[in-house]
Amino acid sequence: MSLEFLTRSPPSFTAFFRLFHNSAVQCQPQQIQEIKKSRDSLNMSLMLSEEDHAILTRLEEDMWREGTRFDQSFQEQRFATDFFEFGRSGRVYTRDQIIRVDLQPIHAVLPLPNLAIRLLDKNTAQITYNSQVEYDGITEYARRSSIWSRTESGWVMRFHQGTPYQP
Repeated sequence: MSLEFLTRSPPSFTAFFRLFHNSAVQCQPQQIQEIKKSRDSLNMSLMLSEEDHAILTRLEEDMWREGTRFDQSFQEQRFATDFFEFGRSGRVYTRDQIIRVDLQPIHAVLPLPNLAIRLLDKNTAQITYNSQVEYDGITEYARRSSIWSRTESGWVMRFHQGTPYQP
């Protein structure tokens, strides 16, 4: 069985899985139970609260609402100082380029289709979804991923990527 999917998992889970997978063949039943308890503990510590799920969903969707997307104060608070984006077009955007975008209508499907959130560690979350946005009468689709970090002042986006696809 290929374990290639593990490269997309957080390093701590990947390391744990390899340890569990490699050790299970050689371990006694009691050792296997201890490893499973450790795994369950790790999974429990990386569970996203309902409150954080709601906050992150709202923040990600606010990036697609004109009232917040073009509010400079909101944007300065929500983009980390080291933010950058790999745009759907393939271009790389900096924080300053994203914040200084001129007001324009946004015709995106909300709620965001297939939105999923997972914790990478207790203060870092990855949000993935499919976007469906109409530009000049043409609908464009992209698979999107954002990395958010919890700070003392709330969640900030550190990275975003859009990759085009056809449904």
